[in-house]
Amino acid sequence: MASGLRPIPRRDVPAGAHPAQDDAPVDVALVLAIDASGSVTDEALRAQRRGHAEALASEAFVAAVLAGAHGRVAVTVIEWSSGGRQEVTVPWTVIAGMAQARAVAERILGARPPLPGHTSISGAIDAGVALLARFAGRAARRVIDISANGPNNDGRALAEARRAALEAGVTVNGLAILDADPDLARYFAAEVIGGPGAFVLPAEDAGSYRAAVLRKLTTEIAGAGRWA
Repeated sequence: MASGLRPIPRRDVPAGAHPAQDDAPVDVALVLAIDASGSVTDEALRAQRRGHAEALASEAFVAAVLAGAHGRVAVTVIEWSSGGRQEVTVPWTVIAGMAQARAVAERILGARPPLPGHTSISGAIDAGVALLARFAGRAARRVIDISANGPNNDGRALAEARRAALEAGVTVNGLAILDADPDLARYFAAEVIGGPGAFVLPAEDAGSYRAAVLRKLTTEIAGAGRWA
């Protein structure tokens, strides 16, 4: 549940990153939720972290950000497992160029070892909704981006969490890691994603993860004006 969030103090914001300010307009407020459950191997967790970091610090992502109406996006990152276990590894940070993107990427790669646990996609969604409610700026879209390698097996019913997110005006997108379940993308499409322009992308293995994350992020940023 959202009560398990453990935010990092403001003093830990990395150099070069800009904490979101009141009324600072952004094209997208984006929660990146990385699966750190017990079914995720150390190698797979590293691949998720590296994939997100490399995608965020890429020229393609920064170009997509700068092409937006405001040329700014706000990003926060959590790693999650069981229903009460979600940890903020990057607090709300505005990205408006490569320096900020690289600073966020460094923070993702430097996160401490996660707590073990089950797979609570519902808990990750609830945590994302809570973080978006705390976002101080103004966003054209609010998105939770769930990466996972298995179905929900802990916390409250996934349908309830998903419905609450949609009622709050939040879009839920997904990246299904297919290393343990080749049909997971179908599960995501039916049970996890929702909201205007929602989509799910598959990642076959660690080698394809970065490309999938980059495609997902640039699609989300590009869609900000279309679905606002």
